Amino acid sequence: MPQVAAITKRHAISTKRRHYETTIRSPAHDLHNARLEHGTLDSCSIRSQHPDPYETSLAVDDAQICAVPNVAWAAVKAGHKVTILVDASAVTSVTKDFGWFRKLVGSDSTALDRAGLPERERQSLSEQMDVPLDQIPHHYGEYFDFLKNKLGVEIYGNRTMMLLYKIDSARIATSVTPISLMRMVQLFEEAERILVY
Repeated sequence: MPQVAAITKRHAISTKRRHYETTIRSPAHDLHNARLEHGTLDSCSIRSQHPDPYETSLAVDDAQICAVPNVAWAAVKAGHKVTILVDASAVTSVTKDFGWFRKLVGSDSTALDRAGLPERERQSLSEQMDVPLDQIPHHYGEYFDFLKNKLGVEIYGNRTMMLLYKIDSARIATSVTPISLMRMVQLFEEAERILVY
């Protein structure tokens, strides 16, 4: 089965079919022309805290957040094995009650849980994937659970970034498994194609 790996460094997806090279703009504080043997990593990011002109807030109804799960689902449907890596500040999006306000009010949800799929997107997915509308996830936290539990997508998070953000692994969404830097490198080596969002 062709290997597809995805990194959320936002979010990334990689496959194992042929070598390629692509570059997407990168925020100034992120990866700069990071090169791997099978391609160039760069990112446009998805972020819930402190947005800047290059980043997309999870609270905004736009197309950026849908890129990773939608492409991951399509890749699985096409017969690829898919891995998603949540990296950099995106680890805060899969953390329960991240941020001072969420801690203050005692929220037990992640930013992905609070980001709903627009109805037009759900309808489009239903048609494209040939799945009844009532089986399409309603929010992105549910979508990640669906990818992992129903489609077999492996979803990992950069444990080192979690430490830097002082995130307890117990607060990470159950769909995401924290991994070490060396395990991340293994993922890169195993994948022949990597897409970073």
